[in-house]
Amino acid sequence: GSILLGDKAYTNYSLEDDLVEMAGITLLPKRRRNLKRQNTKAQDFILAKKRNLIETVFSGIVSKMPRYIRAKTESGFYLKLLRFILAYLVSKALPVA
Repeated sequence: GSILLGDKAYTNYSLEDDLVEMAGITLLPKRRRNLKRQNTKAQDFILAKKRNLIETVFSGIVSKMPRYIRAKTESGFYLKLLRFILAYLVSKALPVA
């Protein structure tokens, strides 16, 4: 019963069908106008609202990150990435006036 939102790059009919069949996940990508499967007006509205929120949060996280992340291991990279996301969440929860 879950819905996974995606942008135009995730338009893949076989992936959509497999996700629904195997896991019950509905992939809802933004559709190009020339495709066979089109979203309803309600789906386009939901996509616009939710993707705007996602893009806003993502740009807020990226603004807290440095241009380069130097890490020697993959786990070190993930740890630094986690710290930047936590810093973003703390800055939103406890804004400095």
